[in-house]
Amino acid sequence: MAIGGVEWVVVGIIAVVMLIWGPEKIPQLARMIGRARREFEEAQKELNNPVDQLLQSVGTGAEPPSTTDDELLDKAHRLGIVTKGRTREEVSAEVAKTSPTPPPSVNPSAAAGQSSDDEKLFAAARQLGISIDGKTKDQVKEEIVRAVT
Repeated sequence: MAIGGVEWVVVGIIAVVMLIWGPEKIPQLARMIGRARREFEEAQKELNNPVDQLLQSVGTGAEPPSTTDDELLDKAHRLGIVTKGRTREEVSAEVAKTSPTPPPSVNPSAAAGQSSDDEKLFAAARQLGISIDGKTKDQVKEEIVRAVT
């Protein structure tokens, strides 16, 4: 079995990488590439569905996810959470557990027995300053989408 042209290109790239950075730097490069890819995918998800993200944050009583590590660290320090030696996910989970949650708000114009999804929707609308009086769920959703985009 002979090595073709594409295989030689791959071997050449690996050899150049080994010569330029050395074997001790390759794991660091792989980690950096992995982190960059993960951040890109998270940002892409946030941009693709801002309404769901807003509804999720309103429903849990938590703040919307922070966009930077600095904001997360600041909030953790304000809550007295030790961050040294912990991953971002661990700190974020601890902040979510420790953050005081506001009491659930009630929509006075909502009919009794509405689902929690409806309550989340109306809470998100109120948070964005959208009037919900006399509007259907679909109308409120449309206004939220217009306000977020």
